[in-house]
Amino acid sequence: MEGEYVLKLLQGVRSKGLNINSLLSDSGISQALLDNPTVRVSFKQLAHLSINLIDILNDECFGLLDKPQRRGTFKLMCHSSICADDIGEALRLCAEFQNLLENTWSHEVSEEDGHIAYRLVARKGVRLKHRIALEYHYSTLYRTMCWMSNRQLPLKRVDLTIKQPMSPQRYRFMFYDAPIAFSQKDSGLLFSPEAIKSENIRDKRDLRAFLKQTPLTFLTQTVPAENISGRSRTYIERQLLRHGSLPSIEQASQHFNLKPQTFRRRLSEESTSFSEIKSETRRDLAINLILDPNNSVGQVSETLDFSEPSAFIRAFKQWTGLTPNSYRKTAAL
Repeated sequence: MEGEYVLKLLQGVRSKGLNINSLLSDSGISQALLDNPTVRVSFKQLAHLSINLIDILNDECFGLLDKPQRRGTFKLMCHSSICADDIGEALRLCAEFQNLLENTWSHEVSEEDGHIAYRLVARKGVRLKHRIALEYHYSTLYRTMCWMSNRQLPLKRVDLTIKQPMSPQRYRFMFYDAPIAFSQKDSGLLFSPEAIKSENIRDKRDLRAFLKQTPLTFLTQTVPAENISGRSRTYIERQLLRHGSLPSIEQASQHFNLKPQTFRRRLSEESTSFSEIKSETRRDLAINLILDPNNSVGQVSETLDFSEPSAFIRAFKQWTGLTPNSYRKTAAL
């Protein structure tokens, strides 16, 4: 995850005058992040930071909402919806629960052009420290629904009020490559009729295991990919980890029984490309592999199919702002 996202998460705790440097160090994140927002952080580091923020603030929304979302709120919301028969019912139960809190937004579930929209409508006089809280809530809700159905639920669109950023990759990750519409009047998730009818296959026993690992659950959650870009990431990751080989577009298109031009077109329809997916997959694997002290720089370089360790070190420094060994030492602190 990019460092810019981390800095936005810190807005709530920063407004309370707490020590940001100490918080980053306690979470194993380099303080160089404050000077270079392009530095990458691993999912585990981000999860540690999230837990530390919740502990310090007793707020599951990191001090970004009008009033604290006390620890245990998400757990109770999940328990209130786990009895739902399908995703449509689960969404309505989540909205009903959240509206009892009367915190910052009104949660609305309605039908729009044959689709079901889940929207957060700002209450009068609210103080939102950063709109990242909106994105965080939508992503958390969506990924919870995907977990309940054990599939990447098809979204017609994700509406966001912010302008399109220079690098929208984070949003593709958060919403499993669903179409993102920026600069919208209202924010929201638009679920397809098929998604709404998806069965909830989970029970309370599953929920206990799911909650035990949050927030890391949301960052590393894997459910079967149904779009070509998600399936491509899984394929590339498997080829690298099993064979130390970065596949070509011809090999990938053959794997999916598609012609190369058809494969490129379908990826383009999902606002990405094969080269972009390869680079992102390599980067994310590199950050997670280098945090394991049992992996040498040479081993990680070979696993990710770099021509030589020096090429891997240059690439890693571009991704994180640090060399692999410096990154590992910082995380170990």
